[in-house]
Amino acid sequence: YFDNAKIFKVPGRRYPVDIYYTKAPEADYVLASVITTLQIHVTQPPGDVLVFLTGQEEIETATEMIQQRISGLGTKISELI
Repeated sequence: YFDNAKIFKVPGRRYPVDIYYTKAPEADYVLASVITTLQIHVTQPPGDVLVFLTGQEEIETATEMIQQRISGLGTKISELI
């Protein structure tokens, strides 16, 4: 099936992950992901946030929305890396 492809085992570490879901479907899930990301950023200890979107256009849109919202808050919010 895989043309006798070799199997590689890559050692690594596992990190604890919290998964958040909405209670109901979102009409604008990109906006909802931006708002949720910023809420996590300001209310939780430092760490990473991973958001799954369906394509490059949505990723670029979310990135722009986050940058716009962050710039509007000035020093009220810590820097995103």
